[in-house]
Amino acid sequence: MNIKNLTLIFLTLTIGLGLSSCRRQKSKTQIITATEPKRGEDPVKAQDKIVQTPEVPIVIATIPVFKKLDVSNTDFVYLNTKSKIVAKTESGEQNVNVTIRIKKDSIIWLSAGLMGIEGVRAIITVDSIKFIDKINKKAYAFDFIKMSKQFNFDMNFKLIQSIIVGNMPIEQSQLDQVLAEGIGQIIRQQREPVIIDNFIETNKLKRIKVLEQKGNSMDIQYTDFQAVNASVLPFSSNTNISFIKDGKASETRIAVQHQKVEMPIEPLLFPFNVPSNYQKKDF
Repeated sequence: MNIKNLTLIFLTLTIGLGLSSCRRQKSKTQIITATEPKRGEDPVKAQDKIVQTPEVPIVIATIPVFKKLDVSNTDFVYLNTKSKIVAKTESGEQNVNVTIRIKKDSIIWLSAGLMGIEGVRAIITVDSIKFIDKINKKAYAFDFIKMSKQFNFDMNFKLIQSIIVGNMPIEQSQLDQVLAEGIGQIIRQQREPVIIDNFIETNKLKRIKVLEQKGNSMDIQYTDFQAVNASVLPFSSNTNISFIKDGKASETRIAVQHQKVEMPIEPLLFPFNVPSNYQKKDF
C-alpha cells in the first residue's frame, strides 16, 4: 500500500476542483422623494429628481429578497465513521479500511490501514494538514495555501467537511441558477474557473458535478441515504475524477462505503503525535 498515494487519493476525493466561497449580497432599495423647486427652476423638473434621503421616502422599486432552495444538510457536533475506500488509478487499485472522526468546523481525523494494521494517520484542522506514514516512519505537514498552489485548486477545511458528510460544498447564493432536472432541480454555481452543478432530489444532494475551464472534472454521486439521529446522510459515494496530467488525460475512481456512522454526544478523541525517530518530509 502506497501511503502517500492513499492520502492524496483521500484529499482529492474530499477537496474537489477549484471551489471557492462567496458572500451573499444584500438587496437594495431605490427611493424617490418630491423636493421644493429652487427660485427660477422648472417645478416639474425639480419634482422628477431622484435622491437618496431618509426623509419621508416613497418606495418605488425593490429588488426581490433572495430565497434559498430547501436542501437538507447534515448537522452534528461530533461524527464518527467506519468506512471502506476502494480507489482505482493508472497505477492500480487500493482497498483500505478508514476510520474518520470529525469535530464540526474544527478537526477531521482519519486512520487508514489493512487487516487491522494502521498504515497512515492524519489530522486536518482549519489551517493545516498533518499525516504520518507508520510503515516507512515518515511525517508530513503542510498548510492549505501550499496544497492549493501545488494542485492548482483552492482547498479549505469546510469544503472537505461538507463533501465527507454529503452537504453542498458552497452555500447557495443569489448568484446561482436553479434549473429543472427530471423530478429534481440543479443549483448551478459559476465560480471562476469552475462550474458546479448540485443535483437536488427530494431536498437531498444526490450528485455534484464540477467542470474546470482546462477540462479537469469531478463527478460525485451519493446513494444509500440512511437516518442517523435527526439527520439523513449518504452511506455510499462514487467519485470519478478526470484531469490532464503532462498533456495526457488521467482518471481516478473512488468508492466510499460507510459501514457505520455515529453522532455521539460525548467528545471524541483525536490522538496524533509524531515519534522522535520519524523522518520529517516535504509533501
